Amino acid sequence: MAAITTAAIGAGTAIYSAQQSSKNAKKAQKQNQQAIDAADPYAPYRDDAAKRLNALIADPSSITETATYKARQKAAERTMASQGYSGSGNAILAATDAAAASYQQEFSNLAALAGATEGLGNATSAYSAGQGAISNANDNNLSAWAGVGNNLVNLANTVFNKPVTPAGGK
Repeated sequence: MAAITTAAIGAGTAIYSAQQSSKNAKKAQKQNQQAIDAADPYAPYRDDAAKRLNALIADPSSITETATYKARQKAAERTMASQGYSGSGNAILAATDAAAASYQQEFSNLAALAGATEGLGNATSAYSAGQGAISNANDNNLSAWAGVGNNLVNLANTVFNKPVTPAGGK
């Protein structure tokens, strides 16, 4: 009778462990998604930056409407005026350099904000770590259910006093 009780307790414990492992797998999946979301807090705003980047690519002259362009032009203008070059070829060259730098800066900023250059590494790392946790939880779950099967076989062997072979066993 003690052997039957022990086998039944073993089976019950294995079932409980399997249920806990299943809960842990679901928890790991939820935590994985939270880590991915936390790795890229700017994600909800990426679409707007991508649209602005595409508009800049489609119409490079639209750079003249940006604050970056206006600020750089003013700075170039002041620099040339302070050196006595207003209206000269040097001033035109400075304005051209400022426009090119403005375009490159705006392009780089929008590309970063759109997610073209940043954010993916963190999200990938978070995803990989989360997948490892999910895999471990699933392995634990499978192992726990295998334990359920083994304990039920042990219970059957104890109850019927003859060896019972698990399916696929030898």
